[in-house]
Amino acid sequence: MEENKPKLSKQQKGQYKNCLQCNKQFYVQLNVIKKGKGKYCSKFCYFQQRKLVYYKNCIICKLSFKKSSKEGVNYWQTKKYCSRRCYGKAILKENHPRWNPLSDENFHIRTSKKNRIWAKEVKRRDEYICQICGEKGGKLRSHHIKTFLDYPELRLDINNGITICVGCEYRWVFRKEQEWESYFNFNLQNRGFLII
Repeated sequence: MEENKPKLSKQQKGQYKNCLQCNKQFYVQLNVIKKGKGKYCSKFCYFQQRKLVYYKNCIICKLSFKKSSKEGVNYWQTKKYCSRRCYGKAILKENHPRWNPLSDENFHIRTSKKNRIWAKEVKRRDEYICQICGEKGGKLRSHHIKTFLDYPELRLDINNGITICVGCEYRWVFRKEQEWESYFNFNLQNRGFLII
């Protein structure tokens, strides 16, 4: 094979490769190889290779499915799953890389009837008025003064809640709960709801 290759001049920078589809030898420039291209001798061979279809078995439902040779078409097909449903089952709960067992418990508490009653009681006590800007009505939230995750024993304590609007929560309070804690406690103390 080495004898059939024509000699390259000093100006030509490249190499000879074999086409992945037809195994025909062709010349490729080095800059094309660096880009990750130059695998096929022609566009015809490139498109023929893309038409190839492989069959694989799904690791969840064990059904056979088509997998095209081109990568990156669908994430689950380049892996081992026949559909989004099987891919979703594969990464459910414990199998998901970011799964946290405490998040399920917190979700159930936040969506429980007791938590909804707590939120209504906090809003009713504050007369549906934002305790930062004074807006009445609108989109109000019952916010925990001491954080929900750090103080599980105070989650349903009405004295650990304050009514604030969504705008004030995101603008001022979000991730700054410790800075606002003394203000909220002072607010409740002045109105006679908190006795220290």
